[in-house]
Amino acid sequence: MTGTASWYGEAHRGKLMANGKAFNPDELTAASWFYPLETKLLVTCKTANREVKSVMVTVTDHGPAHRLVKNGRIIDLSHAAFEKLAPPAVGLIEVNVYPEPRDERNTQRIGTSSGATLSQQARFCAIPSSEEPAHTAVKASAGTEKKLP
Repeated sequence: MTGTASWYGEAHRGKLMANGKAFNPDELTAASWFYPLETKLLVTCKTANREVKSVMVTVTDHGPAHRLVKNGRIIDLSHAAFEKLAPPAVGLIEVNVYPEPRDERNTQRIGTSSGATLSQQARFCAIPSSEEPAHTAVKASAGTEKKLP
């Protein structure tokens, strides 16, 4: 999935998330409507100099706000997770989001800075996403009975 990511931080510290736990902006977590709670996601971003940065997060909450999803926002990252991809001052970044395949959830992590398996990082770098951006899918379903979660 490709779209825009934002971050949330200190103002939400201690508030209960959808998983029933208190939010900690220092953990590598995310809020998403598109993936079930506790799903591990590899979130990647290309920097201005075309370097690919990535971070592995766990979905612990629902979000972003529905009005923002309609405009292409696909994920809210914790402050710590966003900081691994870009300076928080930029506010919004374009990202690719990949759920961790079930067969790789229990495999050993091999020397990657993001915690992602090598096959996940290779898949991102070698094969561009063929999925349509989330905001395109949302706009295409506008006016139908299908509602966002």
